[in-house]
Amino acid sequence: MAADKDPSVSQCDSNSLLNEITKASLVPESSFIAKPAASWLDDFLVWLSPKAFGCCCKFVNGSYCPPNDQFPCCQPNEDSCGISGACKDCTMCFHQSDLYEGRPSTAQFKEKLPWFLKASPSANYAKGGSGTYSSSIDLTGFDSGMIQASSFRTYHKPLSGQMDYVNAIKVARDFSSRVSDSLKIQIFPYSVYYIFF
Repeated sequence: MAADKDPSVSQCDSNSLLNEITKASLVPESSFIAKPAASWLDDFLVWLSPKAFGCCCKFVNGSYCPPNDQFPCCQPNEDSCGISGACKDCTMCFHQSDLYEGRPSTAQFKEKLPWFLKASPSANYAKGGSGTYSSSIDLTGFDSGMIQASSFRTYHKPLSGQMDYVNAIKVARDFSSRVSDSLKIQIFPYSVYYIFF
């Protein structure tokens, strides 16, 4: 599966993009990367998982059902939300047996990704993709099974002085070139200050 090149969750290639970023973040003094990357793909796979009960749910008719602490399942004027009301018949999107080694099929992925990108995070269901990841993915051509571009967010360790800025961009470019060659996908780093160097 091509997605194995990107996520950092289990069953992914050990040299996936996100695993490489995570490894680099372990040595911030030389990589200038402060933390592992935030990944829409990792969060999407967790959101889909039956183990994250309540994140990905569907109505009886098969359409998207929001988490039970959100409208229309929970009305804005209600003090507490229960399992009654508009969403009482919602069920999890998948059982563990519906997924291959815990991963969605291409058809399941294509059907549920738009749901994830519309799902609002909440106190009880933090993995929703709306707002957090809705601009992280270029869905041009998605109907044919292709994601044209995607972004993952991390940040540099605190930089002080011009040499730190120059070294950080150099290391970022070297990292992206090496990982691009290894994974055979185009990767480029971006930070707002890069345009000045």
